[in-house]
Amino acid sequence: MEQAELSEKIRLALDSLPEKCREVFRLFLSDKLKQKEIATLLEISQKTVEAHIATGYKKIHAYLKKRY
Repeated sequence: MEQAELSEKIRLALDSLPEKCREVFRLFLSDKLKQKEIATLLEISQKTVEAHIATGYKKIHAYLKKRY
């Protein structure tokens, strides 16, 4: 699988996440913010940030496994 193809599949998987989960996940992975920084920025608890990140990983894995 080519890098561009893989990147597109991951983008589609990210787009399938619920809005808040997607926002947290992108801040964590793309912007390299720490969980505490994300919690402060979004005015949510750090535990909620952790839950969104864990949910994001699980849903992306399931999405990719189901479709590819």
